[in-house]
Amino acid sequence: MHALYLPLAVLGAVLPYSAFAPLIWEAAPLSVWLEQVLEPPAARGFTFDLFVSAATFLVWSFGDARARGFRGWWRIPVVMTTIGLSCAFPLYLWLRERDASRR
Repeated sequence: MHALYLPLAVLGAVLPYSAFAPLIWEAAPLSVWLEQVLEPPAARGFTFDLFVSAATFLVWSFGDARARGFRGWWRIPVVMTTIGLSCAFPLYLWLRERDASRR
C-alpha cells in the first residue's frame, strides 16, 4: 500500500492543476475563482465538502502525527494550502508509512 501513496500524491497535484490551468494562464483575479467555485450550487456543495474534509484531515493528521512522534507534519498544511487536499492526504500517508518503516 505504501508504494501507492506517493503516485496518488502526484496525481493529486497534477489533476487539479490541469483543471485550474486556464484560470492560472489567464491570471484570473480572485473574484473570478470565487465566482466559479461558489456560484453554481453543485460547485458550492463540492467546495464546502472540500473545506470540511480539509479541516477534518488537518485535525486528525495533527493528532496522529503527535501520537506517533512524527516531526514532518508541518509540511502537510503547507502542501494543502499551496496544492490541495488531494495531494496532502496521500502525501501524509506516504510520509507516515515511511516514518513507521524506519523505526
